[in-house]
This record gives sequence, structure tokens and C-alpha cells, in this order.
Amino acid sequence: MSWQGAQDTLVDWRVMRFALACSLALAVLASAPAQAQPRSVVATVARSEPPWLGLLRPRQGSLGVQVVEVYEDSGAAAAGLLPGDELLFVDDFPVTNVAELVMVVRRYVVGDEVLVRALRAGAELRLKVTLGARVDDRELLHRRLVGKPAPSARLHLVQDDREIDPSAARGKVVLLAWFHTRCDGCGALISELTRRPGLLREVEVAAVTVAEPALLSTYLARSAISVPVALAQDEAFEQYGLLGGSADTAVAFVVIDRNGIVRMAAAIDARELEAAQASQASVEDVIAGARRLLRDRRW
Repeated sequence: MSWQGAQDTLVDWRVMRFALACSLALAVLASAPAQAQPRSVVATVARSEPPWLGLLRPRQGSLGVQVVEVYEDSGAAAAGLLPGDELLFVDDFPVTNVAELVMVVRRYVVGDEVLVRALRAGAELRLKVTLGARVDDRELLHRRLVGKPAPSARLHLVQDDREIDPSAARGKVVLLAWFHTRCDGCGALISELTRRPGLLREVEVAAVTVAEPALLSTYLARSAISVPVALAQDEAFEQYGLLGGSADTAVAFVVIDRNGIVRMAAAIDARELEAAQASQASVEDVIAGARRLLRDRRW
């Protein structure tokens, strides 16, 4: 055999050995037990969920971020954060405004524990908070409102210059549709309420928003909402509608009984607005709930 032939044989042998090694490695991977996979799957799921301290409607404080409301089943509640506390640091990251707080929390994943430094009545607190997954808007709205007295809100009706307070409208069933003027499809959805004969005569109905008068006028001309429209203050708007911050809600329907107790709260998000049948079904449920309250004299 020539020297060149010997070299070719050696190369062929090395190629065969490499191919054999690859085949063996693939065989080992294919035969690995399925139980070895869940850890990586769980990690992927955890990273796909946005982490959340459990604060609702946080706002700018004097030095950091002020706690306004704490979700009851959250890491913040378990750690002992209270309304009025002012967050200064999450671990070693300063949080001087709400945007910074959101950005810092997103560095972590659901299940991580962070050290929160906060002020309470001038004294510094150090609390360990376990981050959870953000709760769905429907659940938030239901827990905040249903079965409780309607929060006080001064709603100024644009059409007839009246003012109503849903917490004081005793003797009437009240149906409020909270929406934002950024939502182009909300006007048509809310107008579904008028397709039910007699509803506006039987129930105090209002579509509620916050907007500058000129912006609202432009929106009403474009969307032609066929129910009375009212303007609310920011605080009431966020409390009833969950439409501030990073919330996904496009419309929040709230039904209040004759005694001023919230009996139904239905959040409809932007994705549902694209599915017209699903949105209309939600409106039908709200109307049916209002009419049940009219028939039941206890409410």
C-alpha cells in the first residue's frame, strides 16, 4: 500500500469512529427517561410569567414608590407591606418611581425572593417578599368589588350635566361600563346595552371614562356610544375599572344593586374585543345579571 493510500484509510477510519460516537450519543439521549425533563419545563414556564410583588395602583411617593393597595393573596401581603409604606429599594436596586419598580421586578422570575427596603412612619423596614405571578384582571376586579359596598365616585354625566354617585344611588340598579378612550372598539361594545328594550328605563346606565373634554368629544363623534357618558376622577377610574398602569382590561362592566352593593364585575380584555361573539356573550351576561337584580326585590 502506498503512503497516500495509508493516509486515506486512516482518515476513513477516523470518520467512521466519529459517526459511531455521534450515533451512540443520540441513542443515549433518546433513551433518557422522561422524568428528567420537568425541571427545565417548569423553569421555562416560570420565566414566561411576569413576576409581581402584589401591589395594586402604586403611585409616586416623596422618595420612592408609595403602596396604595396590597393584593391579599400575594408575596407583599405575606411579607407585611401595608398601604402608606414607601418602597425605596428592591435588593440593591433603587426604585424612585413606578416605572423603575416595574423594570427592577422584571429582572427576576416567579418564585424568587427579594429584599424590600421601605419606609413606614419614618422608620425603615426590611422585608423579604416572594414574587408571584400577576393575577388575572377578572379575579382582581371580582375580589376588589363584588359583595362589597360600591366605592364612592363622583360621576359627571356629559349629556345632561348631572352628577351621580354609584355608592349613593339607593333604590336603583346601576350598570356602569368603565372604558378608556384609547379603545376604539369599546364604544360599539358598550352600545350593545341599548339593544335590549327597556334596559335604560329600568336601570341607571352610564359609560364612564377619564379624558380631556376635547378628546372625549372627538371620541364620541367617532364611536357614537348610545348610552349616557360620564367623566370620573382618576382614583375612581382605577378603582372600578383596573384600566390604569399595565392592566389588560379594555372594558369593565360593574352592576350595583338597590342597596349599593356590587353584585357583578366583568372585565373584558383587548383580545376578547377581537372575538365579537365572545364580547357580546359577556355583555349578555351583564344584562342578565342586572335584570335578575330587578326581579329580586331583596336587592
